[in-house]
Amino acid sequence: MRTTQLALETALRALTALSGGRAADQKDLVTLAKLAGPKPDSMDWDEFLCCIIQSAIRKKRRLLVQNNDRTIYSSDPEHF
Repeated sequence: MRTTQLALETALRALTALSGGRAADQKDLVTLAKLAGPKPDSMDWDEFLCCIIQSAIRKKRRLLVQNNDRTIYSSDPEHF
Protein backbone atom coordinates (compact mmCIF):
# COMPACT_ATOMS: atom_id res chain seq x y z
CA MET A 1 0.00 0.00 0.00
CA ARG A 2 2.90 2.34 0.73
CA THR A 3 4.18 2.00 -2.85
CA THR A 4 0.71 2.72 -4.21
CA GLN A 5 0.43 5.84 -2.05
CA LEU A 6 3.88 7.02 -3.14
CA ALA A 7 2.99 6.52 -6.82
CA LEU A 8 -0.29 8.40 -6.33
CA GLU A 9 1.31 11.35 -4.53
CA THR A 10 4.21 11.58 -6.97
CA ALA A 11 2.00 11.39 -10.07
CA LEU A 12 -0.36 14.02 -8.64
CA ARG A 13 2.56 16.34 -7.90
CA ALA A 14 3.96 15.90 -11.43
CA LEU A 15 0.54 16.37 -13.05
CA THR A 16 -0.04 19.52 -10.98
CA ALA A 17 3.25 20.94 -12.22
CA LEU A 18 2.45 20.14 -15.86
CA SER A 19 -1.08 21.54 -15.65
CA GLY A 20 0.37 24.72 -14.16
CA GLY A 21 2.67 25.17 -17.13
CA ARG A 22 5.81 24.05 -15.28
CA ALA A 23 8.09 21.11 -15.84
CA ALA A 24 7.66 18.15 -13.52
CA ASP A 25 10.48 17.65 -11.03
CA GLN A 26 13.05 15.25 -12.51
CA LYS A 27 13.24 13.42 -9.16
CA ASP A 28 9.49 12.70 -9.38
CA LEU A 29 9.85 11.36 -12.92
CA VAL A 30 12.67 9.03 -11.84
CA THR A 31 10.56 7.80 -8.91
CA LEU A 32 7.61 7.14 -11.21
CA ALA A 33 9.81 5.26 -13.67
CA LYS A 34 10.90 2.98 -10.81
CA LEU A 35 7.34 2.47 -9.57
CA ALA A 36 5.37 2.30 -12.83
CA GLY A 37 7.95 1.66 -15.51
CA PRO A 38 8.96 3.97 -18.33
CA LYS A 39 6.43 6.18 -20.08
CA PRO A 40 5.30 4.57 -23.34
CA ASP A 41 6.38 6.58 -26.38
CA SER A 42 2.78 6.60 -27.58
CA MET A 43 1.58 8.57 -24.50
CA ASP A 44 1.93 12.19 -23.50
CA TRP A 45 3.09 12.83 -19.95
CA ASP A 46 -0.32 13.99 -18.76
CA GLU A 47 -1.98 10.82 -20.09
CA PHE A 48 0.69 8.61 -18.49
CA LEU A 49 0.35 10.38 -15.14
CA CYS A 50 -3.45 10.03 -15.26
CA CYS A 51 -3.07 6.29 -15.91
CA ILE A 52 -0.79 5.96 -12.86
CA ILE A 53 -3.28 7.89 -10.72
CA GLN A 54 -6.24 5.80 -11.93
CA SER A 55 -4.33 2.56 -11.36
CA ALA A 56 -3.37 3.60 -7.81
CA ILE A 57 -6.96 4.53 -6.96
CA ARG A 58 -8.25 1.20 -8.31
CA LYS A 59 -5.65 -0.68 -6.28
CA LYS A 60 -6.55 1.23 -3.10
CA ARG A 61 -10.23 0.48 -3.64
CA ARG A 62 -9.53 -3.24 -4.11
CA LEU A 63 -7.45 -3.32 -0.93
CA LEU A 64 -10.20 -1.59 1.01
CA VAL A 65 -12.74 -4.13 -0.18
CA GLN A 66 -10.44 -7.03 0.66
CA ASN A 67 -9.71 -5.69 4.14
CA ASN A 68 -13.29 -4.87 5.04
CA ASP A 69 -16.09 -6.66 3.26
CA ARG A 70 -18.49 -3.95 4.44
CA THR A 71 -16.56 -1.34 2.44
CA ILE A 72 -18.23 -0.51 -0.85
CA TYR A 73 -16.87 0.99 -4.03
CA SER A 74 -17.33 4.70 -3.75
CA SER A 75 -16.05 7.92 -5.22
CA ASP A 76 -16.34 9.49 -1.78
CA PRO A 77 -12.83 10.70 -0.77
CA GLU A 78 -13.48 9.51 2.78
CA HIS A 79 -13.17 5.93 1.51
CA PHE A 80 -9.49 6.39 0.61
